[in-house]
Amino acid sequence: MRILHTSDWHLGVKRQQLDFAEEHTRFLAWLLDTMRERAVEVLVVAGDVFHHAQPSNAARSMYYRFLAACQSIESLRKVVVVAGNHDSPSGIDAPRDVLEALDVAVVGGLPRELAARTERCLVPIRDDSGEVALVVAAVPYVQEAILGVELGEGGIDAMERRYADAFQHAYAELADAAQAAYPNAAYIATGHLTAYGSDDAVRPGDYQTPLHRTAPAREADAPGEDDAALRVGTLKALHPDVFDPRYQYVALGHIHRPMPVGGKRHIRYSGTPVATDRTETSPERQVLLVDVVANQDAEVTKVPVPVWRDLIALRGAPDELRHLLRALKSDAELPPAVYLDVALGADDARGQNWLTDFHAVLDERPSAEPRPLLIEVREVATTPAPESAPAAMPPLEQLSELDVFKAMYRRKHKGSEDGIAPLIEAFQTLVQSLADTDGGQA
Repeated sequence: MRILHTSDWHLGVKRQQLDFAEEHTRFLAWLLDTMRERAVEVLVVAGDVFHHAQPSNAARSMYYRFLAACQSIESLRKVVVVAGNHDSPSGIDAPRDVLEALDVAVVGGLPRELAARTERCLVPIRDDSGEVALVVAAVPYVQEAILGVELGEGGIDAMERRYADAFQHAYAELADAAQAAYPNAAYIATGHLTAYGSDDAVRPGDYQTPLHRTAPAREADAPGEDDAALRVGTLKALHPDVFDPRYQYVALGHIHRPMPVGGKRHIRYSGTPVATDRTETSPERQVLLVDVVANQDAEVTKVPVPVWRDLIALRGAPDELRHLLRALKSDAELPPAVYLDVALGADDARGQNWLTDFHAVLDERPSAEPRPLLIEVREVATTPAPESAPAAMPPLEQLSELDVFKAMYRRKHKGSEDGIAPLIEAFQTLVQSLADTDGGQA
């Protein structure tokens, strides 16, 4: 059976004045065409359909129009959608009964009880003969409390072990139930979580918002000794061993970089299909075609997603950036989105209204050429600023909750961070618990 795996659409996302609705509209139309051309039988969307837990009516309309259009694809047998951490579980689940009539299975929240869990999460899919050829263990984003994991004796380290064990047990239980009910089928699973192998490294572009990773990331070319680099909120990333080996493929969402996990070809992130941040332009966006047959290894094929708008990051001195903006070219259908880093020396004035300055430069461009959209302009120092100059504070929307917490602590303690470590751990626990509630997002 042929599956198309995608995730992290983030319908409704905006960056400053730029609404990505046009890119998402083009992507969904392309996805419909791709499923027709590739004779896709099952579409799997592994979470973060929306960017906000309470999406706009425009974002909802885009989603439902797409699901309705899926009915015109002759080869398509089933659409499986699970909620991500940006989605409202109840919002994804609400139209379940209506969508079932359209062969769309949705799982917003993971039930606590095993019987309810297997009934809700196991999605059997029949072939032309009427036999169940594939079972999808449709697992959405999961809060630790649903799996019975709470902070107790042993602190964070013990909680992390219980967390990994609980995930492993949950996936094994679903595999047991699928195998018992449909012994001749192929089995795949979904997940919306953070999983890294021991040799994997956190990279820019893996996450769209700071709360996805609240500890410092390890650079891709750095050694792997920094254990904190793989923490997500207060918990470490899961190891790919949590996924039962009976699953011939595991379709993951949450990380925005397309990648296999732990070098395993059958455990993969499809990545976000539409780049909406400067860190997401590499590697190229993609969806994954997965061919599965019972008792055989899955065959995975990458399908590149077209680029409808170039996201361009430029860095240089003010005059250099003015020159680059005047000469900027893009062959994409939509005007390019530009991120500017203004490199300032020690004697350069800071805090200038660069946005107005660079908009004036764009006004000088020929009217026939697409006008670039300035998404972000930030100052970066090429040499240390004089001691008398105050440190430039990024705009609030560029700061994470942890950045703000640290800044407030330093202000209260005259620039010192002595004694902040246990407070950070408690703060991260609080923020993660808020993010995990229905209606919160990370």
